[in-house]
Amino acid sequence: MRADLDAFPEPLAVLDATLRLREVNAAWRDAFGAAPVLAPQAEEAARAVLGGAQRRVEIDAGAADGSGPQRWTFLRCARDEGEPLAFVHVRAQEGAAPRRREEELAEEVELLRSFIDLAPNLMFIKDRHSRYVMANSALADCYGMTPEQVVHASQHELTASAEEAAGFASVDRQVIDTRQPAIIEEKETRPNGEVHWYETVKKPIVRRSGEVQVACFSVDVSERQRAQDALQRSARELQTMAAAARREADEKSALAAELGIDLSSMVTTRTPKDAIRLFSTRS
Repeated sequence: MRADLDAFPEPLAVLDATLRLREVNAAWRDAFGAAPVLAPQAEEAARAVLGGAQRRVEIDAGAADGSGPQRWTFLRCARDEGEPLAFVHVRAQEGAAPRRREEELAEEVELLRSFIDLAPNLMFIKDRHSRYVMANSALADCYGMTPEQVVHASQHELTASAEEAAGFASVDRQVIDTRQPAIIEEKETRPNGEVHWYETVKKPIVRRSGEVQVACFSVDVSERQRAQDALQRSARELQTMAAAARREADEKSALAAELGIDLSSMVTTRTPKDAIRLFSTRS
């Protein structure tokens, strides 16, 4: 009997005269556990069927664990001379989700929300109009806001530079239109004037409605960018100093040539007096 019961996709059980569950199928165990306590309405219907007053009773009632509303069907299934038994069939009413599943979904959403808010990197989703659909705490902190305040706000409303906002929006639309991911470096000027650099991965996602949005993951690489900028400045300064030294050497060579001085001879001169004597001789 267990195999036959498990083949049924909806909760099904066999109840004896003491209202004890003799058998339950897999769907019943998933929905209610091994032995739920029947609600008073369900007990009354079960006793009516098991006592022979009615062969079949249908009621709308929830289980003691809060699941429901559901349609409960009790059907007498034992022979008259045998122990009275009843099949119990439970079907969720159309449009009503069991409370347990709703609670499980709510818990899953809360866990996911906690996870993304713990992440130090920016995680967010935008639509094709650059409005935020989801944002974690790290992103909201950039603007001195909460994630709830960021959602439904536009990139253009939050980014201080209109040019930067337009650049972000352009890449977002490209990812959405082509449905191809992109990895880019972005610069953003915060409302307080701070400049930050991000390495961002943007990926298209298709919602149940068919709308395509862009999911983004950004890592702040500002310190790395500042270090690179400092190296580039140092390289430019060295190039400038080298160019100045070359110009000075060229100017000295030109002056020496104009005065008829053999610089190679001056290099071997050991004292200032020797240099003066050599200069006087050549003059």
